[in-house]
Amino acid sequence: MHRHFDQIAYVTNDMAKAMEVLSYRYGVGDFNVSRLVVPAHIGHVSANVDLSVAKVVVAGLFIEIIQAHSDIEGFFTAALPKNGEFGLCFHHTGIVVDGDYSEWQKHFDYFDSLGRIFFTVDLGEIGEDVQFFFADERTSLGHYVEHTWLRAPAEQINKRIGARVSGTI
Repeated sequence: MHRHFDQIAYVTNDMAKAMEVLSYRYGVGDFNVSRLVVPAHIGHVSANVDLSVAKVVVAGLFIEIIQAHSDIEGFFTAALPKNGEFGLCFHHTGIVVDGDYSEWQKHFDYFDSLGRIFFTVDLGEIGEDVQFFFADERTSLGHYVEHTWLRAPAEQINKRIGARVSGTI
């Protein structure tokens, strides 16, 4: 089984301003923004989480900005300012787990045995092609890590989810 880091993600309370910051200060632009509701689980708590997600791929790195319109256990909003001021905060890195589904299941079971699996999502029909969970690594790494398995190569999945591929910066 091979794993590699491929993602960095931020959370915000103002998507337009967050995209502006990354665009003007760091040259990251041409985001594709979508809104989705995902059935999420943290422990025994379940909720439909309403999110706006901006995505772009720059030099092979998947960059994501998430704005939660609803949340579950503060997963997406806990780091943001409580006083209503603009916030753009680092949230997680992501790794892709290569291999077939049985390799993914071994990987999942390992992190489950460590008690690290923190946030899962019901993916329904697309779950045959994509699986992911968030590991809570805040005590060891200072952030969450999203673990993703893709049946097809990442480039094909990025096209399907609408992540734009941008030039290098």
